[in-house]
Parts: sequence; structure tokens; C-alpha cells
Amino acid sequence: MHTMPLLPLLAFLRFLAQFCATIWRELRNPDNPEFRGLLTLVLIILGTGTLFYHFVEGWKWLDSLYFAVTTLTTVGYGDLAPQTGFGKLFTIIYILSGLGVLVGFVNVLATHAIRQQGRATPKRLGNGESAPLEGQQEQKAGPCQSHFGGHCEEHPFAGLNAVRGRRREAVARNEAKQSPSLRNKEIASLRSQ
Repeated sequence: MHTMPLLPLLAFLRFLAQFCATIWRELRNPDNPEFRGLLTLVLIILGTGTLFYHFVEGWKWLDSLYFAVTTLTTVGYGDLAPQTGFGKLFTIIYILSGLGVLVGFVNVLATHAIRQQGRATPKRLGNGESAPLEGQQEQKAGPCQSHFGGHCEEHPFAGLNAVRGRRREAVARNEAKQSPSLRNKEIASLRSQ
């Protein structure tokens, strides 16, 4: 009998709990209709695929759901495949329409998870807001400003690039503190501005 090591199982269970907590938190967030809409579309697409494969291909419910998920995530183990012409045609349309929705959902979920992780790092103020990191100016978010300091109309990764830029600046400052020659160069560049 094969037993799973305890540590990887616990790590997986922790990830699963965090994943479910993120979904639950975003479902309850009234300011996030995009997330609810994409989650609804993903569930409808997975449900449609499951129903189709169960009734048209004659597969069991679990096999139908399994194939619907592995197909949309492009894993495609190859252990199941549609046998009917109609099933193959449906699968082509299913992949082309469902993959974009699933990628959009995962993107929104990852963005919110990163945002939550980023909020946990800075020091919390009494009003629930995060204090700016050392060397950062406090930013007031406008009605259409993201938590990363970018505007809603920007490229979806623009906020992440801003965070990366701030981290690079913090690393450079820390390195400058360690090395007197770098520190002198930084001071000279600041004076020239």
C-alpha cells in the first residue's frame, strides 16, 4: 500500500484552504463584480462540459467532470477522448471558448491573492490601511485607482510592474547601505536630480 508523505499532504491542504478562503473572500466583496462574473462563467462552462460528456459520450459523472477540467486547463492526459464526431466538434468549440474564460478567472484570482499577500507585508495602521513602505510616499487611491497605484485602464500587469519597481528600489537602497561606494553614487545621482 502506497502512503503519501505527511508534509506534502499538509502543504497541499494549506494551499487548498488558502485558495478556498480567497474565493470566499472575493465572493463576499461587493466591489468585485468581475470576479463573481468570471467564477459564474467558469462554473457554467464546466457544468456544460460535464453534462455534454455525460449524455453524449455516455461517460460517468466524475469522468465527465474530470475530462472537462483537464481539457480546459490544457493538461489533457489522454486517458479519455471523445469518440463521436459531435463530441469532437463540441470539444474544439469548448476549448476555444472556455480556455479564455478560465485564464481570465485564474488571472483575477491570482491578482487578488497577490494583492492580499502584498497587504499583509506592510505595517497595518489602526484604520485597516497599510502604512507605506520605507522610502515610499503615501498614495491616496482615487475612485478608479488600483491598490498597486495604477489606474483601472492600464495593462493588467502594470500594477505588478510597479510593485517590482518599488522592490528593486528597496533592494538598491539596502545594497547602498552595505557598500559605501554604491551609497556615494546614489547620493550623487539624487543630488543631480
